[in-house]
Amino acid sequence: TGGYFYVFFFNDTATTEIYTLSLHDALPISSYYYGYFTLIITTALLIYYLLYRRFTVSEPPSANVGRRNYLTLAILALGLVIVVGAIYPILANWQAIKTIFSRPIAELYIYSARPLEYLTPSINNPFFGPYVQRFVDMNLHRSNVFEQSLYLGFIPLILAGVAVAGLKQYGKKKRFFIYSSLVGALTALIFSAPPTVKLFHLLLPMPSLLAYKLAPFFRVYARFGIFVLLFVALLAAMGFKLLSARLKSRVGKLALLALVLALITVEFITFPPWRYTNISKSTVPAVYRWLARQPGDFVVAEYPWAPSIDYVNSRYLFYQRVHKKRLVNGAVLNSRGDRERQKLWDFNDPKLPARLHNFGVKYIIIHTGRYRQGMIADEMKRYYGGRYSLINRFTYNGGQPPRPKTPGLKLLRNFSGDKVYKVTDK
Repeated sequence: TGGYFYVFFFNDTATTEIYTLSLHDALPISSYYYGYFTLIITTALLIYYLLYRRFTVSEPPSANVGRRNYLTLAILALGLVIVVGAIYPILANWQAIKTIFSRPIAELYIYSARPLEYLTPSINNPFFGPYVQRFVDMNLHRSNVFEQSLYLGFIPLILAGVAVAGLKQYGKKKRFFIYSSLVGALTALIFSAPPTVKLFHLLLPMPSLLAYKLAPFFRVYARFGIFVLLFVALLAAMGFKLLSARLKSRVGKLALLALVLALITVEFITFPPWRYTNISKSTVPAVYRWLARQPGDFVVAEYPWAPSIDYVNSRYLFYQRVHKKRLVNGAVLNSRGDRERQKLWDFNDPKLPARLHNFGVKYIIIHTGRYRQGMIADEMKRYYGGRYSLINRFTYNGGQPPRPKTPGLKLLRNFSGDKVYKVTDK
């Protein structure tokens, strides 16, 4: 994405147009989310570019201009073909996909950005994290830290301000770059806002409302914040270059660079040794090590068998890389597999073992501790609002793990609360 926008800003040749369209076409193939967002921002930048050409560029007609225009149209047509080809499976099954994957508009209000989130450091920052943790907990609007970590940094913002303030010192091409960066940043900033914003007694519709109506399966518009950060970083680089140019000595330039890098590091540092997750073999739960040693190709069901959107499924899938057995967990919400899941939850149902056997399930694993912890594991609750969050209070089955007494389920092992049952009913 960064390379795509760099090419868009800095060049004006047919070759560049080919590179730009190629990069743009690759985005929806690698990520539908960011492909869609990039399409929106690119549209805004193209509108600005056309207005810029219309009112500031005077170019006499020539054969070269005509050829370039035809080549541009040809490249755009080719790009459209590639994009349509990439998203054809979606277009061909549009109604089914809308039915299965459409998200309620209420989720846009949860997973959209708020202004202060762009100015709040990460809670994992060793210097500022302890001071902002409580503020973040109280202002997550039912979202989570992972989606709402949008910090732009005060140093980059100051440097971006220097670039904008020094516009008159730049040539025409760099002024176009700065204005384009501002257009991109403002577009991303506005689209990251909730679908409606209250201004005094007025409820103003925002662009994300229209974008949702066009594609109702995208819900996390806070991710536009990545593009805001990108454009701020581009402007900050220009601002730094302007400040550096005012220093005559090489030592002064290096000192400025060292200072800026140090301050930015302090603002954004969240990496080891201050923050890390140990995923070595020694941390793998014993139940998964045991499961990995069991021979044969069979199916496992893990409980709580929650909907696929619940975070507990991520843990199941994460450790599947260790035991390498097939899982029934993780069916897409509202799919046939998800509807079957809802029939396989009740351990008082005498037909449960037979139904599990029909799915090829050999073992079920009941994580008793997870029933008490609920959707969010204890060690992760700080990322979901801590004690201020309702989702952290949610438990499965009232916090009481099931105790299967149904014939057809035989207790084999108990690994510190992770109980393994064999399905024997055929």
